Amino acid sequence: MPLLAILIDAVTLGGYFIILNSGAARVPFWGLALQAAAAIVLLLMSIAYGGRRRLRFRGNEGYRPYTLRYGIVLMSFAVNAIVVVMYYLSLSGGNNLIMHFYR
Repeated sequence: MPLLAILIDAVTLGGYFIILNSGAARVPFWGLALQAAAAIVLLLMSIAYGGRRRLRFRGNEGYRPYTLRYGIVLMSFAVNAIVVVMYYLSLSGGNNLIMHFYR
């Protein structure tokens, strides 16, 4: 699953660069749709993850950290969810500072 999460990240990054370099006005909507679909798939992957989620090691604070593989899936979901919000803000005109699409 971690490799699939990394592959999904690569596909969404490629989609972002395609949308950024194309001059069409309605293309960013498809980027939002692709990003939202990827975030939903990654959320389902993080819920249905079948491997070990926590390490056996307990830190000094008393909690057990996540395994690297599960952490990759969770961070991939978190980043994609943030990018979905950024796409929405960019398309609605709320914030064009980071993701600005030329119309």
